[in-house]
Amino acid sequence: MELTQVQKDLIIKGYEAHCAEIERLIQVRLTENMLELYSLLLSDGRADVKRYCADNNIDELDIDEETKADIALGITEIELKTLLKQKGIYDTELKELGIRTKRITNGIENCPWFSIFNSPVSLQWLTKNTEKMLKKCAINHKYYDWVNSKIEHIKDVWSEIDPQQALPDIKRYWQVYNFEVPESVKEFLVKQSGN
Repeated sequence: MELTQVQKDLIIKGYEAHCAEIERLIQVRLTENMLELYSLLLSDGRADVKRYCADNNIDELDIDEETKADIALGITEIELKTLLKQKGIYDTELKELGIRTKRITNGIENCPWFSIFNSPVSLQWLTKNTEKMLKKCAINHKYYDWVNSKIEHIKDVWSEIDPQQALPDIKRYWQVYNFEVPESVKEFLVKQSGN
């Protein structure tokens, strides 16, 4: 059955809305205060909280702050995993229809450190870009070893922060994301590599 353009447009709009919700939840998980989110969940989705507590043997009447945060995080992650599973199904069907699918990232590729290396979204891309840039840099320069150690650290924790991972380790994510790149180091990399 051939789809009309109107049907394709409707499918694409629905798919884009689904992807936008996934992206929103990724950011909620990474940025929101989970205690505040717990309060919101209690007022908006009490049934979700009750179900989560029942499924995880948590006594609703005896919940400390840490448990409240864990509940909010758990509910967010369940919703996110559900949407990602649906997206996988949609992606397969859309590809069969010749409709382009979307890659969703967790946004770490936009951090200052990744930006220097053209915002890689795969370890292979990061390795290629960093090696290409470092090959042009003087090994005996005072920043070379420092830059190389930061690159190796990112490679070591890649599996925990991978841009294509919807549920990255939150602590590692922010450690890498908030890592400031001094202006002198940016200058070194740009001048030495000829960019």
